[in-house]
Amino acid sequence: METNMSGLEQAVRFLLGVLILVYAALSLSGFYLVLAVIVGAILLATGGIGYCPAYGVFGARAKARDTTVEYRTGQTSKSKKTVEERRRMRRR
Repeated sequence: METNMSGLEQAVRFLLGVLILVYAALSLSGFYLVLAVIVGAILLATGGIGYCPAYGVFGARAKARDTTVEYRTGQTSKSKKTVEERRRMRRR
């Protein structure tokens, strides 16, 4: 599965998930315990796997896409150029 979160966001979500679950286990009860466990588990899971379903639904991405593309430079050779390099070449 392709990730759609940056490494920093994954780490923050994972850490927040753990903290919420620990706090819920030590301090909460009833409805707030259930709510905290659900939120903590979601943060823990999305941080652990690096994929957020909400980002997928809305088309958002926190992780930068690979901007390297194949570009043919002549008949026999291929080289990898970034999108910016291709734009610069077109302007010349």
